[in-house]
Amino acid sequence: LDGVFAQLLASPGWREFETKTSRRMCDQYTFDGDRSRPPPPHLRFAGPLMSKLMERLQLEHGHDEVVPMQCFWCLYEDGEDSCPSHSHDCRQLTMSFGDRRTLVVEGRPVPMRHGDVVVLDGGRHSLPPA
Repeated sequence: LDGVFAQLLASPGWREFETKTSRRMCDQYTFDGDRSRPPPPHLRFAGPLMSKLMERLQLEHGHDEVVPMQCFWCLYEDGEDSCPSHSHDCRQLTMSFGDRRTLVVEGRPVPMRHGDVVVLDGGRHSLPPA
């Protein structure tokens, strides 16, 4: 996991994403429902991790087929970077890399450490400034 994190930090694909109330760096790739679709060249190192996460998610939710649509990476460079409260119309897997931060899900704090994973199923969530 540390190796993937180091490669993510060095990846050339980061771009700034800023709203009226938040700022972070982002990178992404789309699956469009095809688990076998490889990441773009600059994120190829993340392919094995994504495959393992999808396999694990499928095992835990065997009754529901896991259909990946997108991998959206967020880089919070300091404690001021944040993500406003929002929700998705799909299941979302959130994985934390690096420093501890507190994810807020449906108004409840969820402490996230390096390597922690949370599966959200349409719940409203945010990452406030530290």
